[in-house]
Amino acid sequence: MPRQVSGVSFGEAKARSTAWAVTFGDMVTLLLTFFILVIVMMNEAEKHIDRIINMLLDETYTELNSALPSAPDRFTHRRFQNCPSAGRS
Repeated sequence: MPRQVSGVSFGEAKARSTAWAVTFGDMVTLLLTFFILVIVMMNEAEKHIDRIINMLLDETYTELNSALPSAPDRFTHRRFQNCPSAGRS
């Protein structure tokens, strides 16, 4: 016969005292999933912003070179050419 603690079996008392662990585990899993989702979304947004910046730099470069034909190498956007995210897509 299972041991009784104040009218409740030992197994039931132990189950009640550790029931919070299931809720805590669910909450931690959901938080982890949320932050992974946020990181993935920010990574995609960063790629999109890089494409827009590179497009604007290309347009500015061509406009400046056409406006100032005597100094074509004066205005360049080499600042972003060595950046790994500067790949054209």
